[in-house]
Amino acid sequence: MLDMQQIAQYAEQYYNDILHFCAQKLPVQDAEDVTQDVFLLLQHKAGELEEKNIRAWLYGVAARKTFEKYRENQKNARRLTDLDEADTSEAVVLSDENIQTGQASDIEQLKNVILTKLSEAERELYKLVHVDKEKYAAVAQKLNITSKAVSVRVSRMRDKIKNYTSDLFISTKED
Repeated sequence: MLDMQQIAQYAEQYYNDILHFCAQKLPVQDAEDVTQDVFLLLQHKAGELEEKNIRAWLYGVAARKTFEKYRENQKNARRLTDLDEADTSEAVVLSDENIQTGQASDIEQLKNVILTKLSEAERELYKLVHVDKEKYAAVAQKLNITSKAVSVRVSRMRDKIKNYTSDLFISTKED
């Protein structure tokens, strides 16, 4: 059975090692997410774990979660490839031609639509990181969280923006 002080000690001791382990197979943002998940699980399972072999437990969880994320990324990559190979003759896609023919003025409006779909906290994070160009350390200090938490939140926010963007820019024409 682990207490919170021991968990904090293990996080301090092994966080960078687990992050490096995950980053060998995943992009940095995914590796950071997986590493955070590993230590959240450690905190959640603290009552069930004993002090011996924590390092092995952490690496085991990291290996499993890394593999799951890797498989998820591969599946998403296959979906994108399938989408690229599909008949896109009915798709409306924002292209250079659309931009040159006057639709570029609508991009700012579309950006605002996307930003309204984010939560207030995500919009503030977007402003700090992308508009004000603040470093993660400065953002962390302003939001009273760690730099790693900022990185994870930015990654998740960007994923939401990508999903909203694809919903807006790629849609099928109605017959």
